Amino acid sequence: MDNNLQDEMQQSGAGADGSIFRKILNKIINFFLVIWQKIRQFKLSYVKNFFIAIGRFYGHKPKNSKEFGQAALKYLLTLYLIGLIFFAVVLYKYEWENRYTKIAVRVFPLPAAFIGNHVIWESNFQKQIGYLRNYSEKTSQPLDDKKTLYRRVLDQMIDSEIIQMQASRMNVKVTDKEIADNWQKIIDESGGKDQVDKVLSELYGISEPEFKQLILSQLLASKIQSDKIMQVNAAHILIKDENRAKEILDRAKKGEDFGALAKEFSEDAGSRDKGGSLGWFSTGTMVPEFEKAAFALEKSQISDLVKTEFGFHIIKLEDKKGDIPKGFNDWLSEVRKKTFVWRLAR
Repeated sequence: MDNNLQDEMQQSGAGADGSIFRKILNKIINFFLVIWQKIRQFKLSYVKNFFIAIGRFYGHKPKNSKEFGQAALKYLLTLYLIGLIFFAVVLYKYEWENRYTKIAVRVFPLPAAFIGNHVIWESNFQKQIGYLRNYSEKTSQPLDDKKTLYRRVLDQMIDSEIIQMQASRMNVKVTDKEIADNWQKIIDESGGKDQVDKVLSELYGISEPEFKQLILSQLLASKIQSDKIMQVNAAHILIKDENRAKEILDRAKKGEDFGALAKEFSEDAGSRDKGGSLGWFSTGTMVPEFEKAAFALEKSQISDLVKTEFGFHIIKLEDKKGDIPKGFNDWLSEVRKKTFVWRLAR
């Protein structure tokens, strides 16, 4: 079953064309629904008198219930838009930051950044800043200056959003079970759930559902890296003497067991006892000459001698996977450059 949390995250920060406007509209509608629920808790006569008083201020007095409702909606919407414009100006232009602006970002649909047709809300951005400040206060660890901190946090949120967008495009998904397993692993390694909850709440001020969203983001990045980024599984034999290396290469190409040859002759102490196995690796991991030769091989193919600063290598390709021919960081950097990003947060 596809992960519900993943769907919620994609809905909360992104969507199809026009989703930004739908989400802004939804935030406004939710605000008025909350206001309506509050209004219903008071006596209707008080509410009516309040809006009649506002109407008189504007030179208009509702004559019936229909006009009263229209007037109430108009005045509420006017007040809301005035508040939206006011807090947008003080946040983006004057960079105010106080308890009033913290309340405002939860009430008004103020974006911190646009990524393509996706949006990061100011309220979520402020939450991330709050987590780090809470941790800094509890541990006495210094924070970056405000400008650097805001830039770093927003960069991380933008990268996370881009990864989610690309994961959706590539049909990379994380299941509920994978999130639950990772959550349980953290609990087991940290001395129990009570201890984890204590650390999250006291050091960071973050809830379990919010932390699981971070787990989801990490798992999506990990899955792209392991399943989509091109990687090779290779073994090698390292010989420093060229003539000796040519002899071993000839034996390997004639069909002798590669692992046995590596155990007997390889001068790479790190891989020799494993039959020369280097495991899976992507580009940017090995020295350029070795990497170029390894990625050019077909499965089960053995290379000619490859000279590097360490000596002469004989490489055997065990397997290859992924279809993005570059390392994860290079891939992300390239996608970031191609993605429209408009920053509004300070």
